[in-house]
Amino acid sequence: MSLLESAGFSRSNPYYVVQQGKIAALTLMKNSERLDLLKEIGGTRTYEERRRESFKIIQNTGKKHIDQVVQNLDERLKELDEEKEELGKYHDLEKQRKSLEYAILDKEVQDAKQNLAKVIYIKMFLHLFPKYQQSRMTKEHQNFIKEKEVSENLQTKALQKHTVLELDLKDLQAKTSGNTHAKEDATKQPEMLENEIKVSMDELDKIIPLYDGQVQEEKDITKRIMECEKKLSILYQKQGRATQFSSKAARDKWLQKEIDDREPVLSSSVMQASEKNLVEEIARLNNEIHGRDENIKSRRTNLTTLESHTAMLRKCSNDYKVKRDELHEERKSLWTQENELTAITDKGKVELEKAEKNLQRAIPGGIRRGLNSVRKICKSHNISGVHGPIIELLNCDEKFFAAVEMTAGIRVRAPDVTYPQRSDVIPLIQKLNFKDDYTPAFRKVFAGTVICEDLDVASKVARTNGLNCITLEGDQVSNSGTMTGGFFDHRQSILKFMNIVNKSTDSIFHIKEGELEQVKLKIHDIL
Repeated sequence: MSLLESAGFSRSNPYYVVQQGKIAALTLMKNSERLDLLKEIGGTRTYEERRRESFKIIQNTGKKHIDQVVQNLDERLKELDEEKEELGKYHDLEKQRKSLEYAILDKEVQDAKQNLAKVIYIKMFLHLFPKYQQSRMTKEHQNFIKEKEVSENLQTKALQKHTVLELDLKDLQAKTSGNTHAKEDATKQPEMLENEIKVSMDELDKIIPLYDGQVQEEKDITKRIMECEKKLSILYQKQGRATQFSSKAARDKWLQKEIDDREPVLSSSVMQASEKNLVEEIARLNNEIHGRDENIKSRRTNLTTLESHTAMLRKCSNDYKVKRDELHEERKSLWTQENELTAITDKGKVELEKAEKNLQRAIPGGIRRGLNSVRKICKSHNISGVHGPIIELLNCDEKFFAAVEMTAGIRVRAPDVTYPQRSDVIPLIQKLNFKDDYTPAFRKVFAGTVICEDLDVASKVARTNGLNCITLEGDQVSNSGTMTGGFFDHRQSILKFMNIVNKSTDSIFHIKEGELEQVKLKIHDIL
């Protein structure tokens, strides 16, 4: 109905009358206006309005839904953040729990390991302590015996040295006592000289005022003498004036006057004589003081000489003490070195004995007894030309031990052998070290054997060249084609034990014992 009403048909207009000018307006309308009219007639405008309203409602509803969803999401995010914080705290606490559990378990494991180590240590200690105690007591007993011998030797040498030192000491004491008496005399002499000097100075203090007075009096007398001499010269000048007197009375008068003038001079001569005595006494006292000064100077020179000699003796004594201390320290160091070398030598002897025992166990009993019998026979009958077993006369690289030991039992009839020229085949005798004098014996045993890389090469060489072949592992292929060998225990190698014995003998008994002898000689020189 709304569609028809929009086209102009309605219940209120049953006659369907079209307004005037409506048709003309339709013909004159533009296309856009006609489109709008068609939309209005067709009900499209209402649809679009409703559609727009619906879109608005949908948009409003969507916005409300989105807001609701966003709000829900925010709330959920808040909850998740709270849960995240709680989860972080849970993880931290879980880590702490695991750390504490690990620490507790680790501590328990460490305690268990310590307890186990203690138990093992106690077990080993209880097992090894008797042996260790026995070996230590044996070693201490041996060291005690050696120290006793050394102490006895040192005591003997010390007694000899003590006797020499006592004689030297007596000589030094005699010299020292003489020097002491001389020093005491020299010490007393300055005191005596000082006393004499003091007395002389007191006398000098008493004499000096008299001396000064006499000197002053001497000056006055000398002055008067000069005046008298001047007058005398005047008289000598007047001597030829006898003709100047007119009478005897005048001459006597003049002579009396001259006598009166000379009397003071005569009295001054007497005083001059006493002054001369004083001067002589002063000169004597000065000479005596000078002599005493010379004596004091000589005594002081002797005292200085004695003090320098005493200082020199004291310095020599200190030097001897320092040298004695140095020699004492050197002796202690040499004793320590001697003990260390003795311990090393003893340890080497123990290792040598152990290696010899292992060597004896590795050699079959029959062979061992036979070798011992041969040695005894050669020693008892002084048989020359017997150099010993081959194993004691050769030396080679350790990797050839198996090949050498397995080959040593093979007997070769012809010593002259032609070896194949191959890189994987090596004559065994070329890898052995021995003296040239033993070449025939070694060729007899090892000349017919070559070292091959493996069993295939050994089989080919044995078949084509007629040689006994062996590998580094000890597998043998004889020239007749038979194969022997298998597992070779390198730990029980006879050559290995013999090598240890030789090295121990060379290194310990020649080097260490030589050093030990040098140390003993140094100790002897010090003593």
